[in-house]
Amino acid sequence: MPLDDRTLPFEEEEKGRVLDPTPERRRLLTELFYKFAKHRISVADLVRFPRKKLVRLAEIGYFKYKYGRYPEAQKIFETLVAVDHANSYYHAALGGVYQKILLDAEGKSLWANRARSLVIALKRNLELLKRQSQPPRQQRRPTAH
Repeated sequence: MPLDDRTLPFEEEEKGRVLDPTPERRRLLTELFYKFAKHRISVADLVRFPRKKLVRLAEIGYFKYKYGRYPEAQKIFETLVAVDHANSYYHAALGGVYQKILLDAEGKSLWANRARSLVIALKRNLELLKRQSQPPRQQRRPTAH
């Protein structure tokens, strides 16, 4: 849940200055950190990172993914998930990047190997079902001339 501008402990002109910890500021900061610790707000909400920049970064990640630049897309979406864990789009996009088995060509990742074996098992099952559903071919008898 994004922060409401009315509940922020600092005004724009106060950013970066050492401020007197009044009871109001302490209460607001305590509430912010409590919400952060309970996963009700993200790092992006805590540091007031602009949502438009996150969306723009997600678009860049999507285009990297679309054009096959998977390692770059992976880094972008991993960062977005870390910064804004509550956004389901970032998680879904990162999952899409992880599905591209080409990221682990050497076969070092257990998850990629598992995905490969599942794909192979699915293909074998489909081929078996296809063979079972086809009627057996009748053999031609040679005709005498």
